[in-house]
Order: sequence, then structure tokens, then C-alpha cells
Amino acid sequence: RAPPSASLPPHSFMASGHIAQCLGGILASRAGATVAVSGDLRLNGAQLVDGVRSLAAGLLERGVRPGDVVAVVGFNSIEYMELLLAIPYIGAIVAPLNYRWSFEEAAQALELVRPSAFIFDGAYSSWALRLMESQSFSSICLYITIGDPVNTGQGANFVSVDHVKRSCRGTAEMEPVSAPRDVALICFTSGTTGQPKGVAISHTSLIIQSLAKIAVVGYGLPTYCPSVPYRRDLFMLGHTDGWRLPCPDT
Repeated sequence: RAPPSASLPPHSFMASGHIAQCLGGILASRAGATVAVSGDLRLNGAQLVDGVRSLAAGLLERGVRPGDVVAVVGFNSIEYMELLLAIPYIGAIVAPLNYRWSFEEAAQALELVRPSAFIFDGAYSSWALRLMESQSFSSICLYITIGDPVNTGQGANFVSVDHVKRSCRGTAEMEPVSAPRDVALICFTSGTTGQPKGVAISHTSLIIQSLAKIAVVGYGLPTYCPSVPYRRDLFMLGHTDGWRLPCPDT
């Protein structure tokens, strides 16, 4: 049997240096196949790609620009997966926060990256309120909740990810854009020897990691989806080997 790397065909997303190029491959080979499952919700490839592109367009329409940092905190969900692709799709930089952190720990990380947007699970609405009230985080101009819209009862009604997707005006002309210096995301170190530090990771680095995993572990391209978060609990703690998901071939 030939080594897995010997049989790898060229793929546009690998050559382009942008993780969102994998969406074209999903449309070409798995448009009608189930690619994402969360509880009773199942999405085929076409639905996932449409969700990512609609979310990317919606974020762009709401002012997110290439090079902007978008901080995200939440639990496992399809919407979170879409965010991890939609944010870098438009050249912004995703900064996942550890959902186990206290607000004070999260605030220290946010001070490092100065995000322009904060996207959060409803369980972290109190974080959003405190950020809005703080003069230290005036850089955050956009607050979006993962899941149902949250009415805090304190004059802050946050728009939902789903609303952002549904209200976008179109995605037909959109092509993936890279951030300055090719940065796709910022991971935070575990802070075992001090405060967590932000580590910038490029599109190219993520793709090289994926190719290395294919070659070393032996995943075939039909059963391996680069750019999708695998074991996000580790990923959000700052370990950079968590941006991939082995998928059963169907």
C-alpha cells in the first residue's frame, strides 16, 4: 500500500493558503451528505456551506473587517463551528475564549487582543453586559449571541447568530479574504507559567498541520475535513492541534 501522502490529489484550498477554501471541496463531494450533527439537528454539506457564507456576509454587513479580532466564547454547537470558518472567511481573526475562565481571566485575554466584536453563548450574557459597561473595552462595537436572542432586562437586547445569517443580503460574490500577515486565529496558552498569552496562527500553518495529520495518521481526504474544530475543549485552552475533525466516510 502506498503511503497516504503519495495519493493526495491537489486541492484548491491547500494551494490557496486559506482554510475556508475547504468549503468548495465540501460542496463538490458532500453537498447532499450529512456533515454536521448536533442533537436532532443534521446539516448536509450544502447547508453547512450556505450557513458559513451567510454568516460571513452578515458579519461583513455589520462592520467586521479584515484584520479585526472577533472573540468567541461558547459550548459545542454547529453555530460555533460555523463561526470558526465564517470569521476568517472575511479576513477577520477568531479568538476563542476558554469557557471555563472567570470573567476576570477572560478580560485579561481580551485586553491582549482588543476585539471589535464579542460573540457569546447565552450563558455568558453577564460577561457581555460587563464588557459593555467597561470603558476598557470600547473597541467592542458588536455583540452577538449564539443560540436564541437574549433579553437581559437591562436595556441590552443582543442579536443572534441565526438572525445575522438570515438578514444578510447575499453571498454570491463573496470570495475568502485573508487577514494581514495571513493570521486566521489567536489561541491563548494555558497560562501554566503565568498569564495566558495570545498566539497568532496563520491559515498556512493550519493547512500544513492538516496535511501532516493526513500523511502521518493516514486519514484519507474523503474522510478528513480540515478546518473544522476537533475536541474544542482542548482547542480553546490554547493547544493548536485542535482545528480538525476526522469524519466517517459515507
